[in-house]
Amino acid sequence: MRRTILFVALVAACALALAQADKDAKSKPAEKKTEHKATSTGNSAVKDAVMDAEKKLREATLKNDADAVPQFLASDYHSISAVDGQAHTKDDVVNNLKQGNLKYQSIDVSNEDVQVFEKDLAIAHGVADVKLTLNGKDGSGKYHFSRTWLKRNGKWQAVWFQSTKMP
Repeated sequence: MRRTILFVALVAACALALAQADKDAKSKPAEKKTEHKATSTGNSAVKDAVMDAEKKLREATLKNDADAVPQFLASDYHSISAVDGQAHTKDDVVNNLKQGNLKYQSIDVSNEDVQVFEKDLAIAHGVADVKLTLNGKDGSGKYHFSRTWLKRNGKWQAVWFQSTKMP
């Protein structure tokens, strides 16, 4: 009998504690969450600068200009290419251009946009229909791409690139 009374008292205490906790949770104001929204219409100067950098990088790449391309790639640049499935650094990209291992015949971009996150951080993305060879193998096709740009010391540089081949 004592056990039953003790058990009932314990269950009642737990029920009261849960009810009080629920009441406290409902009466507390909701915490504000910081949200980091991207906007493609936000800072038009940033968007224009990144679009210009994308265009100039594309033009230098099409010319296989191993002297011009490095100015657009940060020293800590990293990419994952859908052409060969490999990770590449800035040096890899520049050396492939210098040695003639990477040759672009055309890069036609559509649906290009820039998402601005901060005054010094943006992501360019779109679809690229390319004709290229890498190490003598045809890598032509249509790719979704995204490139992350950071503004460092007053200069926009790509720090990350990834492409995905479209079926």
